[in-house]
Amino acid sequence: MSTWGTEPSQNPPTGPSGEATPTPPTYGAPQPNPGYPPAQGQPPYGYPQQPYGQQQPYPTQQQQPYGAPQAPYGAPQQPYGAPQPYGTPQPYPQQAAPAKKSPLLGRIALALVVTTAALATYTMGPMMTVANQLIIATGSTDLDSEVFSEALMSSASGPAMLFQLASTVGTVAMVIGLIAGIIGRGRASGFIAFVLGLLTPVIYIIYAIILLMPAIQAVS
Repeated sequence: MSTWGTEPSQNPPTGPSGEATPTPPTYGAPQPNPGYPPAQGQPPYGYPQQPYGQQQPYPTQQQQPYGAPQAPYGAPQQPYGAPQPYGTPQPYPQQAAPAKKSPLLGRIALALVVTTAALATYTMGPMMTVANQLIIATGSTDLDSEVFSEALMSSASGPAMLFQLASTVGTVAMVIGLIAGIIGRGRASGFIAFVLGLLTPVIYIIYAIILLMPAIQAVS
C-alpha cells in the first residue's frame, strides 16, 4: 500500500525458483561492466567512442627514390629530398671511360715522310751531276727544261723516277699526318710529319744548290 505522493514500490520479478530475473537493458542507458577487461586498443567502457568513418592515423612510409639504397627493416625512413649526411655515396650511374685512340696512323705518316725526304735528297746527287755537265757544256746556268729532262732520262732515268715517286708519296704522307693530328690518332707524330713534309722541298733544294756550286763557279 502506498500513500499519496509516493511511488508504489516495485518488487523485482522473480523466477520459478524465487531468484530475481534480470531486468532487460533500457536503450541508451549505460551498461554495467561485466567484469571483463576491455580489448587491447579499445577504450574502456564509458569513454566516448571514435566517430564512425574516422580513420586511425597510421604511420606513413616515405617512398625512396629509384636506385637509392634501402634502409634496413625497422629503421626510420628519411623523407624524400632530405639532405644526405656527409660521406654518403650517391647512386650516380658510372660512365664508361672513353676508348684510347691508336697513334698508328700518325706514326705511319711520319715514317713515310722521313723516308721520302731521305730518298728525294739522295736523288739530287745523280740529277745534279747531269745538270753540272749541261752547265759546263753550254756555258750558261740558264738550262732549258726540255733539254734537262731529256738528259735526265738518258743518263739518270732511275734517280729521276725515284725522285718523282718520293715527292708524290711524301706529299700524301704529309696530308695523312695532318689528318692524324686533327682526329687524335697519333697527334704529335702527325703534326711532326706535316711540318717535316713542308720542309722537305727546302732541304733538297738547298742540297741541289750546294751540288751545283762547282759548275756555276766554273762558268762565272
